[in-house]
Amino acid sequence: MSSGTFSSEDRALPELRRLIDEVDDSILELLDRRAELAAEEARVIGTPRRDEARESSTLHRLRYRARRFPRRAVDLVWSAIFGACSSV
Repeated sequence: MSSGTFSSEDRALPELRRLIDEVDDSILELLDRRAELAAEEARVIGTPRRDEARESSTLHRLRYRARRFPRRAVDLVWSAIFGACSSV
């Protein structure tokens, strides 16, 4: 993923969309990696399960780290990720 120092006005719409597509591709690669790790964790534990305390602390940490991404959306997105990863 590339990042430049140019403002949005300096970039053409197709270039901005290309960069967004790159970010989307990177996000999906990371989600696939997270799902792999969650499956490995389930094998180590012996069963897939959700750890509500860990999920809660993760949400708290991510809400704190969010800058532009709305904190409420952090809850929604990561709750979906937790659910998806617990079913792999």
